[in-house]
Amino acid sequence: ADGDGTVNLEETRTWLEFLEENGISDANWALNDKSEACSALLPGSSASGWSEENLTQSGAFVRAALRGELPHFHQPGSGQPGVP
Repeated sequence: ADGDGTVNLEETRTWLEFLEENGISDANWALNDKSEACSALLPGSSASGWSEENLTQSGAFVRAALRGELPHFHQPGSGQPGVP
């Protein structure tokens, strides 16, 4: 895996819930600003002082997870309702 595939946020949410229920810790794949799907920051973001505008979809999801505020994200083509 190189971090540049697709990000399935509903599947990620399912795994995070499983980990939480079973007392298993987790970690984010990447905290960088590379142009990859799993990067938390948009390309060109500074080394510190990030705002919500600096986060990728993956980064916003991880931020929400850390805050206990996971929304349901709509995956294009999934036929599932959710928040884009």
